[in-house]
Amino acid sequence: RYPDETRGGVAAQGHARRRWAGPLRDASLLVPLWLALAALPESLLPFLSALTAPLLFFSYGAQIVTNFKRKSTGQLAPLTVLMRWAGSLLRVSTTLSQLQGDPAVLVNHALGVLGCTIVLAQICFYGGANADAATVAASAGRQTTSGVLSAALMWRSLGGSGDG
Repeated sequence: RYPDETRGGVAAQGHARRRWAGPLRDASLLVPLWLALAALPESLLPFLSALTAPLLFFSYGAQIVTNFKRKSTGQLAPLTVLMRWAGSLLRVSTTLSQLQGDPAVLVNHALGVLGCTIVLAQICFYGGANADAATVAASAGRQTTSGVLSAALMWRSLGGSGDG
C-alpha cells in the first residue's frame, strides 16, 4: 500500500468523489426531465403513450431480424424473454379489465406480447445456441479464419456493425 491509500488519504477522498459523480450527474439530468413531464397536461398522455409503440416495434423488429439472419438467438436468456412475455400478457389483461381497453396502452402491451412470442419461438426453433462458424461466415458473406471470426463475433456482440 502507498501512503496516500489510507482511509483518509488523498486517493480515498478522490475515490469517494468519483463514486458520487455518476449518480449526481444522472440526478441532475433526470430531475429536470421529471419536472418537465410532470408539468405536461394530461391530454398529452395518450399521445406520449402512442409514441412508444413505434419504438417497441423497431426494437423487437431489429432483434427478430438479427436472430433470423444469424439463425441463432445468441446469448438471449429464455427465462428473461419468458418473464417479459408473461408481464406483457398480464398488462394486456389488466388494460382490458381496468382501463376499459385504452387503445394507446393496449397497443404497447400487445406489441410486447407479439414481439416476445416471436422471440420465444425463435429461441425454441434455433435452440438458443450460438450460430456455428460456417453459418455466421455465410451470413456475413465472406470467408474468414477462426481467429478473425472470433474477433468479428466479439465486435458484433459489443454493438459493432460487422461491416468493417
